[in-house]
Amino acid sequence: VDLPLLADTWVHAGTPDTNYDGYAALVLFTTGLDNALLSFDRSALPTNATILDADLTVFVTFESGATGKRLTALNVENFDPTSVTFADHPTYFNPGPDQFLPPEPGEMHLTVADQVTNWDQLPVPTLDGKPLGQLALAVSGPYAGRVALASLESWPPGRHARLRVTYLP
Repeated sequence: VDLPLLADTWVHAGTPDTNYDGYAALVLFTTGLDNALLSFDRSALPTNATILDADLTVFVTFESGATGKRLTALNVENFDPTSVTFADHPTYFNPGPDQFLPPEPGEMHLTVADQVTNWDQLPVPTLDGKPLGQLALAVSGPYAGRVALASLESWPPGRHARLRVTYLP
C-alpha cells in the first residue's frame, strides 16, 4: 500500500523558532541537528499489521561540500508539521540503516520497516482527521555540508517523499 505524504517540514538550529512547513525544499545539515520531518496518512495501514517491507523514496536535489554523506531514517515523537521548530526539541530514536547519497541528484531508497512497525508503539497524531505515521531524516558525513530533498512544494511537483508498505493484516 502507498501511504500519501500529507506534510513535510524541517527544523534548523540556526533559526530555532522558524517553522519550514510550506518551504520548497527539505534542507538537512551534517550537524545531525537539522532534520527533515515527514507526516504520512496511515489510514490504509491496519493497526498492529505485520510489516514485511517499507520503502521510503526521496529525491535528492542538491548536495554541498564533499561527497560521502549518508541519509538515515528515524522515528520521531509526535509533532505538528504546521508549527514544529528546532526549539521544540523533537525527540528522535530508532535509527534505521544509513544509505550513501547518490553521486548525482536523483531518487534514493531507504528501508524503514522497523520505523513503520514502531508507529504502533506511539500515540497516533492526526492532521485534518487523518491518522499520521511520522518519520525523520538525518544526514551525516565526514565533511560539513548540506543536502536538499524535494518537498511537497518543490517544482516540478511529484518528487516529494513516497512511502510504500508491504504488510500482513
